[in-house]
Amino acid sequence: MTSNRKPWRPSAGCGNAWTPPPLTVLDVNVLRIRDVVLAAGKDAYALRGAVLIPIITFAELMKHETQWAATLCGSLAQLDAISEVLLCGAELSHIMANERVLGAPTVEYADKYHTATLRAVVKKATQGTEAVREFLDSFDGANQIRKDAGFLSGHSENKWSLGRAVSAIRDCLQDHDLKALRSSDVERRRQLIAEYAYHQECKEWPDKASNPRRRADYMRNSIESRKFMLEAAVPLLWLAEGGFEGRKEHQVSNDFADTWYVILGSLTGRLRSNDRRVVQLAEDISAAAKLVGRCTPGDWCKKLDDWIDPELIRLMGEKQARVMKAAIDVQEHPEKYFVTVPPWLRKPHDAV
Repeated sequence: MTSNRKPWRPSAGCGNAWTPPPLTVLDVNVLRIRDVVLAAGKDAYALRGAVLIPIITFAELMKHETQWAATLCGSLAQLDAISEVLLCGAELSHIMANERVLGAPTVEYADKYHTATLRAVVKKATQGTEAVREFLDSFDGANQIRKDAGFLSGHSENKWSLGRAVSAIRDCLQDHDLKALRSSDVERRRQLIAEYAYHQECKEWPDKASNPRRRADYMRNSIESRKFMLEAAVPLLWLAEGGFEGRKEHQVSNDFADTWYVILGSLTGRLRSNDRRVVQLAEDISAAAKLVGRCTPGDWCKKLDDWIDPELIRLMGEKQARVMKAAIDVQEHPEKYFVTVPPWLRKPHDAV
């Protein structure tokens, strides 16, 4: 595919209401399916958009200690046909930090360094496994990615923490809500997701925006708000469908990696995945986002606040510390992270 069109870039303004960016998100499980890849590229050209590969994809493909190069090669070679419209996602914590600075949701989802790396690796993938290995072994980035993928191997801890979340929500919900979940009441499930997200946002709100419309935008369309929605959506889907106890630990770790695909896919509305749960969660969150602020949080949300688990609090504290560290770095060096630096983050002496 070739085109003379100008590549998509995020909107420079922050005063208008948030609108979904024309990005198609590809799950790692479709990268080897040529028809899906080509269709995503075709959509990107038609919409004057792009194809977004979340950064977690690298971690998933490189988690095998010895076969990572072959896995990368096999999975990324197909992307060469659409390399002109490829973008690689930024860390969710960096996007969230950017949004906290702005007090409004952003569409700056792509990292310029990761994008350059992705396109280079895709090109090397067409040359074979050794070319990929030699390229990535030439800088520390590959080792860092493998290090960052460590959470994908913390299987027992991952299942324990998600199991605690499922138990907490089950213990706090009223019987009629549990019955609604088990009877496949999708509408009620999405209302519960919206209630939880709104409750959490009201607790965390640091006056991100004085404009009511921007405030509503943030509570529905920011990365932070979608993460809150996902915190409820995953346990609620398990309560609705059952079977969590029988879920293997390594599969739960894969569920954690799906966070990137679900959140970004729910925001763009264009997610390509072969995983039914990933698609379902993205649809649930997209629908719930429209209800945030319109559904009054039930007593179950307040009960959750009192459902204190010291270990979960510790883990959440560590995550919060990483976000705050990222926020400082994003404010001081935004040019390091995003494909285009938002004008409102530029230093005064920078050209606009």
